[in-house]
Amino acid sequence: MVSNSDNFIWVKEFGGDALSDFYKKFKELEEDPLVPVISIIISSYGGSVYGLIGMRNLIKSSRKPVMTLCLTHAQSAGAFLLAAGSKQLRFAAKDTDIMIHGIQTWGIGGDLKQVGESVENLKLMQERVLRNLAEDTGKSYEEVVKAIHSSVTGDINMTPEQALEFGIIDAIGMPQIDYEQQNLRISVSKQDGIKPVEEKPKKRVAKKSKVKHTKSVRSK
Repeated sequence: MVSNSDNFIWVKEFGGDALSDFYKKFKELEEDPLVPVISIIISSYGGSVYGLIGMRNLIKSSRKPVMTLCLTHAQSAGAFLLAAGSKQLRFAAKDTDIMIHGIQTWGIGGDLKQVGESVENLKLMQERVLRNLAEDTGKSYEEVVKAIHSSVTGDINMTPEQALEFGIIDAIGMPQIDYEQQNLRISVSKQDGIKPVEEKPKKRVAKKSKVKHTKSVRSK
């Protein structure tokens, strides 16, 4: 189920009408000139891979930045969607549950040829989904595959801190959105000692004609 409340899209499921509902709400917010950032709140156990791929495609093709927030739990497709948000705009509230794993399926039927074809299609889909996760987390495809295969059960359960280290989110806490003269400022609440993640200092390259000593600058 996907629902819309003011300027937020809530994602709970990925099957059924979830993708079509997501598309409608997403396009409404994308076309609204008063909405500078599209906010997606995730509380989901996961669901259809096709639903996930469709939602991610919308996020990646959007003209606006997209913020994702895990409010309670983001498992399976929910975690992959969480990672798909715009960089520096992916959040998880404190004490949330995040879990990733490879594609799972039940009930493959048919003769041996059909079963073999179904398995090959699942392998291709799994590679596509894991490559997308690698792109979103900044890891290599091989690193993501190794992480998935390292789990005995196939499930990798993460705390927000572990999800932050993995690259699924950028900060832990509830994002605070402020609008100042059409400028968007998003910060993380420092409640309970949670601090926003700071970007690494960017090295400035001196011009050949003028060599200057510069200091690294941290973004707020």
